[in-house]
Amino acid sequence: MIVFLQILAILMQAVLLGVIVVTATAGGRQVIQRYLNPGCWLTFFYTLWFLIPQFVSITNDNFVIGFPAATEDDVLQSQWRLVVFLATVLIGLFSTRALFGSWSILTLQNIRFRGLRRSEHQMLWLFYISGLIGMTYLATQLAGTEDFRSVLVKTPPGMVATAVGFFGLYAMAVLTGHSLYHRNYPLAILVVLVLGTAIFFTAARGRLLWPIVLGVAYVACRRNRINWTSVACVSVIGILVLLVFDPVFSSLRGGLRHFDGKQLAERINPANIFMLKRNFDGFANFTLISSVDSLKKQPGVIMTGARVPFMEHYFPEIFESGVGFGTTLPGMFWLAGGFRAMAIGGAAYGALLAVLTNIFHRIKREPMFWSYAFAMTWLAAVGGNFQESLDKMLALALPGFVWVALLPLLRMMDPVEPEPDPLSTKLLGS
Repeated sequence: MIVFLQILAILMQAVLLGVIVVTATAGGRQVIQRYLNPGCWLTFFYTLWFLIPQFVSITNDNFVIGFPAATEDDVLQSQWRLVVFLATVLIGLFSTRALFGSWSILTLQNIRFRGLRRSEHQMLWLFYISGLIGMTYLATQLAGTEDFRSVLVKTPPGMVATAVGFFGLYAMAVLTGHSLYHRNYPLAILVVLVLGTAIFFTAARGRLLWPIVLGVAYVACRRNRINWTSVACVSVIGILVLLVFDPVFSSLRGGLRHFDGKQLAERINPANIFMLKRNFDGFANFTLISSVDSLKKQPGVIMTGARVPFMEHYFPEIFESGVGFGTTLPGMFWLAGGFRAMAIGGAAYGALLAVLTNIFHRIKREPMFWSYAFAMTWLAAVGGNFQESLDKMLALALPGFVWVALLPLLRMMDPVEPEPDPLSTKLLGS
């Protein structure tokens, strides 16, 4: 009976996510509206951090990483709490969209995709080279210490290098996307490999993967057609990176003299993705928070974030080493005020998704498309630390605003306006 209820809870969450996607799509038929709206971003992250881990847990004797004492009742109750969370997200999304009175606000793609001016290319390469310098600095500093990256980036030079590095990530995504669109594959590979090597040695998997993913997504949006072969290739690359990134980095960090291929092969285990490693531990952390529920409620974490009290209470030794786990968005609300706070917080997050959806359907400039895409990698990451990630989100979105601010100067330097794509022109009615 419990297994049936667990599977039913997973199905209920999947249905709620489907309704959220339909609501956020707002009737749009273009690729960008159907697959890059805020509801799809939420569904993507929620599936990785919550849905799949639930299935893995119930098929492995209710195993929960970091919570070995978890029972099947703990897992089941956590699942149904998540059903309530998603239901309140949907209520918040639906209600706020209704207040906007905009169920059919813009059903056509309204971003004017076009080529880049020479001056824009120069600006992006400046971003790219600056980012390469920043990431290289972080990599060299990390190689000379046993500390984690989180310790390094808190120093003034580390913060500057990280901020500059984010401009490089933005440029990497744009240059990769445009190179792929124009089928200049050697340039796309070069762009990824050069900066990607520096990123690798900072131990930042997401910063390596997301520019590639967004570059491929850009091509699909601009052509208004999805190449499922490309999607499959990027998915395989992503899985391989998740499997081998940490083992390879750990092996190379000690130097080539200490590299042991046999030991490396033993570390690479497909089960690590969702079970033995904390790649997608959102469901595990939420189950721990809501089931043990031994931490005093602190409403203030809604403003400051809950990572510090969560880690100090449940994983103090790990936290002292410089590592922090995600409290998850529903977990953060739970730490703020229990079940009631989680339900209210879910509705508030749904309202935020509605606002983001409204903004999304009004994006007209390509720089803002990139800023939106990077911002959603943080705003929809409900398995991480929401408030603590807002500064990174702003830093990654900032280059797009700088690009827009520099457009008058870039036009003066290169007044020839690149022709917009025929698809963009048709959809805009121009």
